[in-house]
Amino acid sequence: MTGINEGTGPSTEAIRILREAASVFAPYGAEEGSDGEGGGEYGRALGEARRTLLIAGLPDASLPVESFYRSFGEKGSGLPNVKGMYGSASAQHLEYLYSLAGIEGVPSAFSAMPDHLSLICEFIALLIEAGELDAARQVAADHLSWLGEYEAQLVSVRDRASHGARAAQAPAAHDGDGANGADRPRTDEEFSRELLKEGIDAMIGHLHAVSRALDLMQRP
Repeated sequence: MTGINEGTGPSTEAIRILREAASVFAPYGAEEGSDGEGGGEYGRALGEARRTLLIAGLPDASLPVESFYRSFGEKGSGLPNVKGMYGSASAQHLEYLYSLAGIEGVPSAFSAMPDHLSLICEFIALLIEAGELDAARQVAADHLSWLGEYEAQLVSVRDRASHGARAAQAPAAHDGDGANGADRPRTDEEFSRELLKEGIDAMIGHLHAVSRALDLMQRP
């Protein structure tokens, strides 16, 4: 076991960031409400984004699953060079690593996606806590290189929401007595789109925080 020990500043901060991200990106549960992320405007926005992005099958679903964004098998590795489906080589490799660490099975919500970002973050945090920093660094290097692609997907959904909000406002440009319709109250659809944009920005912020945690893990 080498590297920083759990309880020191960098490792404690890295663990906090990783576990926070694991919670934010976890599959959205039917029992959650739109303000289920701590209440207030931030909580409502994050809840709106989680409900839009993290339920499989919805039009803007963007699940943080490595298999969807990265070809894990490199030429000559003997592993299948595929992406875009559940259970690819990345998922199989992580299942193997979990078993080596004594973790038998994953929670039912993740049964089809052991390479989900939430599980990867939690696994890395557990390795840091155990003092296995070299192993934590290796898991991060092997299984988090796709976060840039995932962020691009979130940005795409956010931009579509922005475009939809502008389109919804356009017909009101000359309505009413207010300047360019400025006095017109926002519709429920416009409000939801604004919440979604804010929530996606918050999720992107958590992705950037994960990158910061990975930088902290490189400290001797």
